Amino acid sequence: IYPSDLRGKGIGFEMFQYCRQYGIKIGLKTLCLTVSEQNPSAQIAYQRWGFHKVRRSLTNEIYMEIML
Repeated sequence: IYPSDLRGKGIGFEMFQYCRQYGIKIGLKTLCLTVSEQNPSAQIAYQRWGFHKVRRSLTNEIYMEIML
């Protein structure tokens, strides 16, 4: 979340919940995202929300997904 003073206020989780609900509504089976290997705090948040690591790209991005 940018700017950084808005982090930790639940905004990212609310956006995730909206995307999750919308994905279910339109019949998606999974949500996928990429996160920088250099951003461990985001990785931890995504894992806490139920995402799991799928693979790492050649550019050091981590692919994560969650089943809906």
